[in-house]
Formats: sequence, structure tokens, C-alpha cells
Amino acid sequence: MVGMMNAKQPMSKPSLINRVALVTRGAGGLGAAICGALAIEGATVIVGFNNSSKAACFGETFVIRLNQS
Repeated sequence: MVGMMNAKQPMSKPSLINRVALVTRGAGGLGAAICGALAIEGATVIVGFNNSSKAACFGETFVIRLNQS
């Protein structure tokens, strides 16, 4: 049947290396988690924010998290 996958073959995960992701409102909560997941998978992440103090805190926290993973 067209479109059916063989259950014995695992799906390969697409690579995000050499890809760019733009995450709007990425400095807080869910957006920050999405940024982290994308970066860990190899994407270059551009973060949009509307609060400079939140963005400064995000930048420091984000670098620390990536260094720990």
C-alpha cells in the first residue's frame, strides 16, 4: 500500500544542521524550551523578544544550558 511504512525500519529524524530557525517570543517559558531543543538538534536559532531584561537573562541561561547538554 502506498504511504505505508515497514514497522521494522525506524523513521530517521531530519537534521537541523545548516538550518536557521526564527522563534518569536523565544525568551520566555515555552519559547525558550523550543529554542533549546532546536539548538541541540543543530539549528542556528534567531530569538525574537519584546523585553530587553528578559532577553538578557535568557541569553545567559541559554548558554549555560547548552554547555551542560
